Amino acid sequence: MVVSKYIKEVIVKNYSEIAKDVPIADILYDLRESAILSDEEVSKLRDHCKSDQDCAFEFLKILKSRSDRNFYQFCTILQHSDIENVQDLGKKLERAATAVVQKQKRNSRENSKPTTSVLSTKRKRHQSHSSSEDSKAAHKRLNNEDAANPISSSILSDHVREALLCSREEFERKMPYDNIKLTLRQKNVLTSEEIDLIDDKKIKAERSAALFEILLTRDDADFYIVCAVLEAHPLNSFKALGKEMRCTAKKLSK
Repeated sequence: MVVSKYIKEVIVKNYSEIAKDVPIADILYDLRESAILSDEEVSKLRDHCKSDQDCAFEFLKILKSRSDRNFYQFCTILQHSDIENVQDLGKKLERAATAVVQKQKRNSRENSKPTTSVLSTKRKRHQSHSSSEDSKAAHKRLNNEDAANPISSSILSDHVREALLCSREEFERKMPYDNIKLTLRQKNVLTSEEIDLIDDKKIKAERSAALFEILLTRDDADFYIVCAVLEAHPLNSFKALGKEMRCTAKKLSK
């Protein structure tokens, strides 16, 4: 799985700034802990790169071959840096990626509207069997184009985002974080670093609120993993929360 072409554009556009400002050699183990790099890749970058910039450029080549989710994990690692300009760069990259993906989604929706309108008009004007078949074929082509659209899978789809936001109050009221964090780590929804950062919050409600904010940056797959984890939990209140989140997403998708 490789990053979408939109995320790749963000990486390429910021190549020089990342190579100049980010001490990749100092965060290699964070990158491995987040499953962005393998042990072998960490060793190779650590032992064979002659300079920090060489290490950065080699890492960026690897990052382009990873998933959009890995890119956003990289942004999160930068934002948690002790170096202010690295933190700022992490925020800048995430904003740029989110903006370009959302723009492509809007363009995709806008471009599909005239086609849908034309097809609808054709169906009204031509009731013959042949025109009906043409309309079906056109719909099929349109659906295939939508399925092939490489818009980032690391951004929540509109109906899942809405379902998640609808569940915010109940999620923060039931405070499931402490009970499910280890399972979410095992399923790679959370990184160890993210858990450490959330655990630093002393108030239980704040920990679950922090988890919720992270879920807003994840993809649909992570949302459904969280639903499944909650539904599998022995506490009935968590079961009900997971089921409600999943059902809301299903209703909003129609």
